[in-house]
Amino acid sequence: MRRPRLAPLLLLSGSTLFSAALLLAAEWAVRAQRLERIRLSPARSAIVHSPLYGWQLRPNWTQRDEGGRQISTDGDRRRVPARAEAAAGAPRVAMLGDSVAFGAGVDDAETFASLLSSREGWTVGNFAVPGWGIDQSLLRYEHEARGWRPSVTVLNVCLANDLADIMLAHYLYDPAWPKPYFTIEDGRLVGHDDHLVRSRPRRAWRWLWENSHLLNLLASRPTREPEDSGHWMGRRRVAIKDEATAQRLAVLEVQRLADATRADGTTVLVVLHPDRAAFEERSPLAVRLQDGLSAAGVPALDLGARYREAGWAFADLTLDGLGHLSPRGHAVVADEIRDALARPSASPRLGP
Repeated sequence: MRRPRLAPLLLLSGSTLFSAALLLAAEWAVRAQRLERIRLSPARSAIVHSPLYGWQLRPNWTQRDEGGRQISTDGDRRRVPARAEAAAGAPRVAMLGDSVAFGAGVDDAETFASLLSSREGWTVGNFAVPGWGIDQSLLRYEHEARGWRPSVTVLNVCLANDLADIMLAHYLYDPAWPKPYFTIEDGRLVGHDDHLVRSRPRRAWRWLWENSHLLNLLASRPTREPEDSGHWMGRRRVAIKDEATAQRLAVLEVQRLADATRADGTTVLVVLHPDRAAFEERSPLAVRLQDGLSAAGVPALDLGARYREAGWAFADLTLDGLGHLSPRGHAVVADEIRDALARPSASPRLGP
């Protein structure tokens, strides 16, 4: 019986290794060039797909925007604070929320989570992710933040769109991104995430698309800044058409978070971030949400009211009508959260 010749196998192995080396070299060359054509490609984005949350932050990611502001994440997919770990016994505060709490538009050191860490000496974990709703923040507490063992959890709610987010099975600004969501059945929350399941080939392609600069260069058209077509506002109006359900769903999700923190021996503070309409007291839905939280016994810090009492104009503290905070706004919010947690009458109390 004739033995198979080794030459063809060696040739095949060598060809495979050579091709892989060429691809790696090409990938390295594309990354080194930092081509404008793929500046906005998925491979350079801070956001990647998540089978649990729909999308999440890329770990150990750093980039500077056009204004020179640094945006960084750590190995646990959290926005990096100025002070990663405080002294033993210092308060541990978990920040949950969307782009407002994440700190869109400001430097790592300018977010209110980072300021509470650097100025107050607290250990702060910023678990916020742009585009998330209350539902995704709740899930991140249950799956990750509670394991971090915070002494207090701060849920930041953006009144501009968080109630619309929780009514959708996809990202408000891009329906191509599915997300988990809850419905109310027999007075209780029921989670839905089957639509997040993808086949192995699709997961593999997604991973390549989000990590290979070379693939993005070969397969994509020249990228442009996304146009603000206004379509998301139409989806928002449809999502919160049933305002009573949106308000009830939000309260139930916050209650579930409050129950979870209570079971863990800690507390929760809800911080309501106003958009322009809520700041100008033109948002009945925001008022109903506050009333619902109050009736449920969940402490909430109404920043819109605090801004008005202090004499701030909305534009003094924000970057846009949605309520994304400027550096001054983040500094003010850091003070408000610090004071709210320190007040003897507040339910959440700081402790080791």
